[in-house]
Amino acid sequence: MEVNGVGTEPLVQLLPAIRHFHPGICHFCSQAPSESCMLKWCAQCQLVPYCSKQCQRKDWAMHKRFCQVHAVEGRRNVFSQAKIKVHDKKSWLEYRKFLQLTARINLDRRLEVFENEILLFPRVCEVCKEAEPSKIIDCPNCHSVFYCSDSHCSQDAERHEKWCYKYLLCIQCDIWEARKGIPDLPFPSKVDKEYKKLPAKMIDHLKTQLCLKNVDDRDLDLKLYAVMSERLSYPLSLLYALQQLEVGPYKQAVSELSELKIHVVGAESTKELLGIIRWEYLVHRLPALMKLHMVFVGPELFSDSGLSDELPDNRCLDDSGMTQCEDCQEKGRVIVYEMCQLLYHEYKNTNYFTSPDAIIAYNCGFHEFEGEKRDAWPESLSLMVQNSDIPLIFTSYTSTEAKKDMAVLRKFNDTEVVIPIHMNPYCSVRPIRDFTREDACDMFFINQYISCIIGKK
Repeated sequence: MEVNGVGTEPLVQLLPAIRHFHPGICHFCSQAPSESCMLKWCAQCQLVPYCSKQCQRKDWAMHKRFCQVHAVEGRRNVFSQAKIKVHDKKSWLEYRKFLQLTARINLDRRLEVFENEILLFPRVCEVCKEAEPSKIIDCPNCHSVFYCSDSHCSQDAERHEKWCYKYLLCIQCDIWEARKGIPDLPFPSKVDKEYKKLPAKMIDHLKTQLCLKNVDDRDLDLKLYAVMSERLSYPLSLLYALQQLEVGPYKQAVSELSELKIHVVGAESTKELLGIIRWEYLVHRLPALMKLHMVFVGPELFSDSGLSDELPDNRCLDDSGMTQCEDCQEKGRVIVYEMCQLLYHEYKNTNYFTSPDAIIAYNCGFHEFEGEKRDAWPESLSLMVQNSDIPLIFTSYTSTEAKKDMAVLRKFNDTEVVIPIHMNPYCSVRPIRDFTREDACDMFFINQYISCIIGKK
């Protein structure tokens, strides 16, 4: 297989990386602490570390306003009361959420990703929530978990050992993207001549794509592997589920379809649309497929792009084929990307709605606002599960979330589970810090659990 991107050194399109915050490394240059480089904390807020005054000055324009609204009072930062007020997991979560809300009000805007992380992953003792900077020591391996004493470090050692390496990989991936940008993914430049079912694990598939068939797992560049798995988890999770179903008007195996239309619900520009070329993977893995129509539907689809006010009917259609590879263009394959900034039930009522072969919701969170006025899912879900010919595939971050998401769907009458909840072999392996620590896990993974439901006939 010919591969674009790895080993061939073509021109690579870079996508902007999201800035992250890690409390154990320099917030500007990502330098880790060492004997020759001790991090110093911003004196005004005591929330952000820097390796030098130069880095602090270079970051000041970005940090200034956030710093001003979090200025310390009497040498006590916003986490100084945590040791007294936090008694358990729930109160610790509420403490940080309150700080987020206060910050949004004081700044009069949404927080940036890294600003949220400053408040969600602070430099406080893992055991007692002590926040006095002079008392805190960090894990020397991952620089992500902190203690106020050797005794608290020993007390948490067994628990932290399970996650230490994943914290380190999390930092390495974020630094790698921040320095290099996000490259478009390498993928086979030739469509498979024969349909090949996906291998059992993501790593087996990616080693093939990276021309590393004979490379031991231990020798893989884990940063590249983790970042690629995050991006490719979206199309490959869909393909993994479709392989287990019969889809289309004639109930065919996905490998036999010449046309395929997928509705991606709850879509966001920074997730499902980032590096849109990845969806062409489906065409390259399905040699019989001549037309792929991807419809991305979500109320916040263009909220970060500034395009919302410019799009007629909150809709954008790209059927130009400009992003397709030469092989697909030569063979007359068609790939259509349709983006609709609407709730699904609103999209269903438009004059441009067309019925899909399958619907998928990534990391869906059906349960998150259940029973609250802001829960926008019920009316849309009732439409998604009413047709026995259209499967609703959904992924969830954790086992607990997957069960809650399934419970929401099972409340609709006449539904049938066709793919039970299970760990997705095509989930991302890039660790993401979980501030809720659900299922007693420090990390979660995109699309970690997958399942599918349909309406009964």
